[in-house]
Amino acid sequence: MPLRACTASSILAAVQAYSFLGLAVAVAAAQCATAGLTWAQAAHTARLSVQAEGPSDTCVNADAIGQNVERRLARKVFVTATADLEITVQVRPGVNANQVVTVHTRTAQGTSGERILNIVADSCEALLEPIALVVTLTIDPAAPLGTQAPPTATKAPPPPPALQTTSKASPPARAEHNFLASIGAGVLLGPLPPTAAVEARAAWSPPRWPRLGLFLRAGLPTQIDVQTQAQARFVAASGGLQACPQVAAGQRLRLGACAGVELSWVRARGLGFDEGGQSTRWLPMPVVALEAQAHLTATNFIYARLQVGWAPGQSTYQFIDQADQAQPIFTPSMFSGVLTLGLGWN
Repeated sequence: MPLRACTASSILAAVQAYSFLGLAVAVAAAQCATAGLTWAQAAHTARLSVQAEGPSDTCVNADAIGQNVERRLARKVFVTATADLEITVQVRPGVNANQVVTVHTRTAQGTSGERILNIVADSCEALLEPIALVVTLTIDPAAPLGTQAPPTATKAPPPPPALQTTSKASPPARAEHNFLASIGAGVLLGPLPPTAAVEARAAWSPPRWPRLGLFLRAGLPTQIDVQTQAQARFVAASGGLQACPQVAAGQRLRLGACAGVELSWVRARGLGFDEGGQSTRWLPMPVVALEAQAHLTATNFIYARLQVGWAPGQSTYQFIDQADQAQPIFTPSMFSGVLTLGLGWN
């Protein structure tokens, strides 16, 4: 049976029933959570990573989920080194009060699976409990699903904070850092005559800060006929740094806007160029961009990116003919543009 054969509504119904009836119906959740898994025994060790966006990042983190799960299993299960099972939990705001939770699993043998849940929760505890229950069942389908060990404090704990608040009563969230890499190809306009280009990017998303990215781009060589027996050949490369805050995010889509700086290197070669002229130029410019990402899986995405830059003060490339006369070849635009499509990993 494939992993998706067990629907999100059935596991959620079991989680809700568990909250009210305890062990009597928890078996339904266990059967649902393990129906599509290809391993039959409990994982001895697991490695957990959590990525939370929106209000949920104040209370849903790897520490909180890990402690909850280990109390349920009554044993140490999470490690930072190689493990029997890798679990990635992603939490994103959904429609209305829903939280969209994606649980992606991968065994040491390479078997992977994914489950997507929609959870309606008005507090941190209401969101954390069903996530911890699903992770527990994923690690050990036969785990006893009774309530967790009672707290040692004699006083009743204060009510959990609502997800919409950022008050000091919210449990501290562990800093989650996300690293991305991508490669792409597209069309480059501006510093060169229109040409194809390839690029590579690396980005880091620190907690509560815009994504920071580095990129390198190279335009494929292009040439312009100057005279019957002469050609001008242009090549260009560039690199830069950008900050990209998130504009909007859905279950699988993300829209971001970027701003930063770029330094381009442009070189022109050709028969008959003035030897004393400048054939290599460095062009610093500010740039802005829009980027749309669509996640294929929990760790892979495709993206489309449109970037525009401004480099004033461009001068014309000229050819010195046999009569010692300057013949214009190409005048770069003060604006540059790049449209790129590519594939990324996080």
